[in-house]
Amino acid sequence: MKRLIKSVLPPFLLVFIKKILGKKVSIVFEGDYSEWNAAVEQSIGFDSDYILSKVRSAALKVKQGKAAFERDAIVFNNPEYRWPLLSILLYIALLNRKLHLLDFGGSLGSCYFQHIKWLASIQDLCWSIVEQKKFVESGRREFESDQLRFYCSIDECLESRGEPNAVLFSSVLQYLENPYKTLDEIAYHRISYLIIDRLALINGSRDRITVQHVPASIYKASYPARFFSEDSLIEYCEKLGYEKLLDFKGDDRINGWSYFKGIVFVWRGK
Repeated sequence: MKRLIKSVLPPFLLVFIKKILGKKVSIVFEGDYSEWNAAVEQSIGFDSDYILSKVRSAALKVKQGKAAFERDAIVFNNPEYRWPLLSILLYIALLNRKLHLLDFGGSLGSCYFQHIKWLASIQDLCWSIVEQKKFVESGRREFESDQLRFYCSIDECLESRGEPNAVLFSSVLQYLENPYKTLDEIAYHRISYLIIDRLALINGSRDRITVQHVPASIYKASYPARFFSEDSLIEYCEKLGYEKLLDFKGDDRINGWSYFKGIVFVWRGK
């Protein structure tokens, strides 16, 4: 359950998990909606300002050297790495003699700060995060550097830093209202590598749109969450011009009906 919670909860909710360790926590995914808006109507949402406050506080501790890294608004004192993802990033850097990464929904640099120890030797490293406006404002004020930059849109990022050679979605795609439109935009720019990590999947021929309910003991919130049909998603990416390069298993399960995986695609063109 702890692994599941880390994978599917938005960042700020995990703070409350820490406060109630030892108590039974039940995360519920309800419904099988035909469209996203129907799930939105059955959701109450959550406080975005509160999310930013918690993430910012945790990220600052990492920046100040008071924590090893931050993930989902929780600080960790001991280093921990996502080795499959790190291996892929180093492979791309080695093959292309640079790593220009567009980190879509990358918060305030969680993945960047978690792995920079192993990426610092890359001579040409640009890490660009596309996020919500409030995160971008905070990122530019307190976390930006020559390597790490923040943008409100893909177009703004490309106009400022040029074409990236890889794009990363880490536990993000399933929470977007129009994920396929975003993938279309990535393919339009022919970004060489498409990395989708911590992706919620199901077997079958279609996606399942649910409402994720969080217990009131953690935080009163509910919001849409999509579980992708793995076969359909791969087929869609292939039609866009991407070829599946590899995948790697995730550690999470939801009662056998869903699973998590990382998938890497390479642009081959149409």
